[in-house]
Amino acid sequence: MDSNSMAQSCVGEVVSPVVAALVADDERDHFLYRQMGQHFVLFEHAVFSALAQASEDYTGGSWDFFILSNGGFYMSPCSDLPLRLCCVGNGFDGVLSADAAGIYACAMALSHLSFRLHDDNTSNKFHLLRDFYAHHPEATALFRALD
Repeated sequence: MDSNSMAQSCVGEVVSPVVAALVADDERDHFLYRQMGQHFVLFEHAVFSALAQASEDYTGGSWDFFILSNGGFYMSPCSDLPLRLCCVGNGFDGVLSADAAGIYACAMALSHLSFRLHDDNTSNKFHLLRDFYAHHPEATALFRALD
């Protein structure tokens, strides 16, 4: 199922797909703060670290921010080049688009921070992102990388 398809809930009702929209340049300045509150710098560092640990291809650079229609968000490297990810903890070794690699890094950061901070907002943001990437074109690889 692609990101534009309708999804079914566990009770059979059709739910609207979660869609991503690029955050405009003039909205970027306070975007992460609005999403993560006082933990925005910690989150940003965790995202960069997660991708750097998983991918030798990632060497830094600019990132795009995306807002999700369900209230979630993510960020991804501004690149058209795919990134190879090697996840030591679960044995995943594969190539993801920069978009999917960003989703991976954000999901990892949100997951780890939710346990560290014991913060409902962080945990909720993880679940909102998961609802989006469950229907991403690279969902299978994302679930394997995040297992």
